[in-house]
Amino acid sequence: MVPAQAADEGTFRLLSLNTWLDRFKPDASQISDFLINGAYDIMAFQELRTNSTYSAQIPGILANAGLGTYASAQTSDVGVTYRLPGTSGAITLPNGGPAVSYVTLDQQNGLPSTVVGSVHLNYYDEANYRIDEAKALNQWAASTDGPLVIVGDFNAGDVSERGLHNAQQQSYLFARTIIDGGSSQLWLDLADEYTPAGREAEFQAYVESMQATDPNGSAHYRNVIQAYFDAHQSDYPGLTSISQMSWRQWEEIVAKDMASNGLTFVDETYPVASNTPQTLNILKKQYMLLQNESEREPYAPHTILDGSTTWTSHGEDATNTWTSWDRVKIDHFLVSRPYGKWWELADDPNDPYLGVVDDVGYANDGTTPLSDHEPVAHTMRWIGPALEKYAVAGGAADQTRLVWGTEAPVFEEKGKVFYLMRNNMRTDLYLGQVSDDEGMPILTGLTAAEKKTLLDCKSTDARFQQAIAEYCIDDHSFIDETLVKDGGTVIVDEDAALGTSAAELRLDNGTLQIAGTAMTSLDRSVILEAGGGTIDVNDPSNKLTVAREISGAGSFTKAGAGTLNLTADNSYTGETIVAAGRLAVNGSIEDSVMTTVLNGGILGGNGTVGDLVVEAGGKVAPGNSIGHLNVAGDVTFEKGSTYEAEVDGSGNSDMISATGSIFINGGSLYFIAAGSGYDPATDYTILSAGTGITGRFDSVGSDFAFLSPDMLYTATGVTLRLERNDIDFGGVATTRNRIATAGGIESLGEGNALYSAVLRLDAATADEAFHQVSGEMYPSIAGALADDSRFVRDAVEQRLSGMEAVTGIAGQPGEDASGYQAWSQGFGSKGSTDGSGVDQLDRSTGGLLMGIDRMVTEDLRLGILGGYGRSSFSQSGQPASADADSYILGFYGSTQLDALRLSFGGSYGWNSIEADRDISFGNFTDSLNADYDAATAQLFGEAAYRMQLGDALFEPFAGLAQVHVSTDGFTEDGGAAALSVDDATYNVTFANFGLRAATSFDVGGTVVRLKGQASWRHAFSDNAPDASMALAGGSVFDIQGASASRDTAVVKAGIDFDVAKNSSVSVNYVGEFAAGGADHGVNAGFKLTF
Repeated sequence: MVPAQAADEGTFRLLSLNTWLDRFKPDASQISDFLINGAYDIMAFQELRTNSTYSAQIPGILANAGLGTYASAQTSDVGVTYRLPGTSGAITLPNGGPAVSYVTLDQQNGLPSTVVGSVHLNYYDEANYRIDEAKALNQWAASTDGPLVIVGDFNAGDVSERGLHNAQQQSYLFARTIIDGGSSQLWLDLADEYTPAGREAEFQAYVESMQATDPNGSAHYRNVIQAYFDAHQSDYPGLTSISQMSWRQWEEIVAKDMASNGLTFVDETYPVASNTPQTLNILKKQYMLLQNESEREPYAPHTILDGSTTWTSHGEDATNTWTSWDRVKIDHFLVSRPYGKWWELADDPNDPYLGVVDDVGYANDGTTPLSDHEPVAHTMRWIGPALEKYAVAGGAADQTRLVWGTEAPVFEEKGKVFYLMRNNMRTDLYLGQVSDDEGMPILTGLTAAEKKTLLDCKSTDARFQQAIAEYCIDDHSFIDETLVKDGGTVIVDEDAALGTSAAELRLDNGTLQIAGTAMTSLDRSVILEAGGGTIDVNDPSNKLTVAREISGAGSFTKAGAGTLNLTADNSYTGETIVAAGRLAVNGSIEDSVMTTVLNGGILGGNGTVGDLVVEAGGKVAPGNSIGHLNVAGDVTFEKGSTYEAEVDGSGNSDMISATGSIFINGGSLYFIAAGSGYDPATDYTILSAGTGITGRFDSVGSDFAFLSPDMLYTATGVTLRLERNDIDFGGVATTRNRIATAGGIESLGEGNALYSAVLRLDAATADEAFHQVSGEMYPSIAGALADDSRFVRDAVEQRLSGMEAVTGIAGQPGEDASGYQAWSQGFGSKGSTDGSGVDQLDRSTGGLLMGIDRMVTEDLRLGILGGYGRSSFSQSGQPASADADSYILGFYGSTQLDALRLSFGGSYGWNSIEADRDISFGNFTDSLNADYDAATAQLFGEAAYRMQLGDALFEPFAGLAQVHVSTDGFTEDGGAAALSVDDATYNVTFANFGLRAATSFDVGGTVVRLKGQASWRHAFSDNAPDASMALAGGSVFDIQGASASRDTAVVKAGIDFDVAKNSSVSVNYVGEFAAGGADHGVNAGFKLTF
């Protein structure tokens, strides 16, 4: 790669190398093979000796190899060597600390002017100095106008400050604190934190024993080391005393002694408190860490050659004797925000000179490592828009323009489409690294796994929204202008992506596309160059307003299925094209030479346009509901076009007023009702032309179901009048009840408020109006009352059932045949009933039944009962509801013929009902209520055969019930939609077939009985409940309700137990399941014998 080609694709090859003070090869010619084969555009060096000629030699070496002209700069122990056009510089970090040597690359070939700096942060174990240096680097990034790339030796890891220590390294560190008494507070803190929980006393006792002195004044640990050395001196060739040994060798011996005493450690898989990665945590506030996935540091100690460690290099791994360090990746590539999201690493995986260079990082001799650091190199690639500098009003070229066009290196590769967003979607920050200004984690309540989880910049989790705002959402205030050109499209989902409101949008054969519905305003000036521009409101649900001026000589196109609302007095002079969706002009575009509405486009609003042409498939719908569109010129409706006009009952209508002529070459005129429909006494003017109208619409239609438009064409205007057509109200109704109601409403005739309200509706709304008015809730309540008659039957059957006989008590089941028995049962249920063409009726019922009975002869028991119930009903999908209070009296009896039991009974219920309905459609509303009475009468009987099988009792049974429901007539209180409902009756016969089962057992002297039942209930009535109704002044119509379910599966399960010698309690579940609905209930009972 020669210099002229280096940045052709917005890329450059960047190397970072810590030379370890040129320790191995002070002469750069000794590593020339590596540098030449790497062919790097920029090289960042760290730990160069002061006044070193190391980096100064490199330009000549590479020039001689034909790689172009390089420049080199060094400040303190850092330097940069580069062959791309640029200017070198340096800054000094705080506390008299290290410098940063950098080059500012010139803008070229789509690559923005970029600062690339070489960094070597403080190497002390404690992070204090590095924290100050990281804050200074953040400030540098914030003040730098353009991308800032910093690379080098940060002396700090990504997931931990000093590397995650394996168990062995922890033992070395612990041993060091024993040997030197803990000269480093950090070492002492780490030793404490690595001590296994619960074993602190053991470890402390060992420390004290090792540091204790013998009578000669020698610490015990020295004796341990001496003894090991004496026994293994052959392992230390050339050494004659322990004083000649290294710190690490002493640590290893003490660590072995610890292990022999059972004092071991566990690998660090998440940083302990003193190993928190404060340096990188701080830097990630202003920078993004770029790395290949293979280089990502794991939450586990590094292993040699794992591809994600840079220190120590595998060639120098044996020289790592630094107590507080294990292997770690401390050489990083960071890019400043907001530019980090527009850089990527484009490494060739087959290039050995890219990534963590751990297999070719050797001097020319092929054996000597370049350093104790692995070199790190990447192909940096710019994947964002081009960044240009420009001047305003003769000032300095200090303004930043984003350009999405052929200047951008990836313009063609991305299909000319770029998603401009502030969310950087970074993947380098873990939840446990969200930190305060000192780099200390601040998210609380995280699990261990969550701490190791990357922050998801798209998450909706409330716990992470502040972190997302701080780390993921970039500041785009650096943008002064966005230019979209060359057929490109920029997609945004928020206005702030384009910068502050002072930043302009310039379109030159370019498109701005609005994604989603969150962005509802484009708050900036728009300039149309000669190539014109498009605003694409992509989502059909979105309504985008542009309140600032659109200017320029270019054309403007509205695209996308959504709505664009222009409210400014715009001055652009090119053509306006409505290609798709709706363009609402509520300001002015009259300077536009022509407005053309294409197939799929809609023009509306209350503003002013220039000459207007509506093509085939195009539509004009003035206003934002009813409104007035002004045309400063001529209007042409082409064949196949549509003019859609709204009218209301106050005499208002849509209108197009043209200062010139209106040419109607065909097309359709279509009317729709707005709000209150229409005023039959009003003529609506919908077109007005200053110099005349020619032609006629090919067709005229409307969404009125029962009205047809009559048109009057004059020399300068077109007027509409609506007249009643021959479609009956019932012609648009979709169910039997709605058809019947439609006939009742139509019989009211003109002059009636309800009739007039329906007359103005479209077909769908009229059908819904018939639905609401029908009053079908009333017959449905009669069906529900018939269904709920089962509560009396269930209570009697439960009272008389032979299920207690499993206890072995003789005579009538479970009772004293000579005495009275009183019982009570509370019940409650919730369910629904449906019908064909009828709304579902939801109901809930609760109440209490009580009875008393005795044996009147040897084989005949008779009793009476009474009770109260409260029911609530609501019509699904409609604001219609009712409450019923029910009072019940009844009788029952049974006789036993060996195992055959015959039972019978009857009841009568008085029901007082209060109902409410609300009607609302079009502009019509009515609130209705009614109070009326109903009666429920029934007779029922059952035959059951009891069979005892061991401890279980089975009872097959068959039952029959005849139910009669009658409702009194009534008239609703309310307005025009109030119904008068006649008396009605509903009869239904129920048959019930099934099996009961029970068993009992003793619990602490108490007899407990478990019971169950499964049965099928069939209703023999072929007719649904119905009622004859009428509106005031109208004819009678018949409405059906939801009937009692035809076939129902019944499941019961319960438990009862004795609470005293003569009393018991029970609790039961009852479930009913039918094709037209379901019901779930619970009842609880008490029985007393006296």
